[in-house]
Amino acid sequence: MQQQMSGIIRITAWTIQFPIFSRTRRRNKHEYIAWLELEDGGILDWQFESISNVLFKPGQLCTGIILDHPSRENDGNAIIMVLTQKGEIYERIGLGEISRYKRFDKNGNEVPTEKYDKSGYVIYDGVGLNPPTLSKSWKEVRLG
Repeated sequence: MQQQMSGIIRITAWTIQFPIFSRTRRRNKHEYIAWLELEDGGILDWQFESISNVLFKPGQLCTGIILDHPSRENDGNAIIMVLTQKGEIYERIGLGEISRYKRFDKNGNEVPTEKYDKSGYVIYDGVGLNPPTLSKSWKEVRLG
């Protein structure tokens, strides 16, 4: 017997919730800055590129599935699949690694490092720095 496939994937994984701070158009894609909450109460000002034609506004909430945690094997970079919720289903809008960011402590002070790019973002290569620990929760997500 042939069964109908629903086209929905259920994933249970570590997730994070975060707001979009700003959007910039670069080449044929949109680049977003989002604020990710850290376990120590700090914030990462993180950049990622969208793979979707959907435009997101500042303040809009997104969900991220943590695909890979920071480790020595991946140079300390977490990999995040960025999702937006459409009713009961989530849609994938981006994928990025946390390798370019500005890090702030719980008092809003920037955490200094010597490895910056020309726009003032940290280039994290896992050498001599502690990787950021994201504030996360275990959640089931339905992808469509």
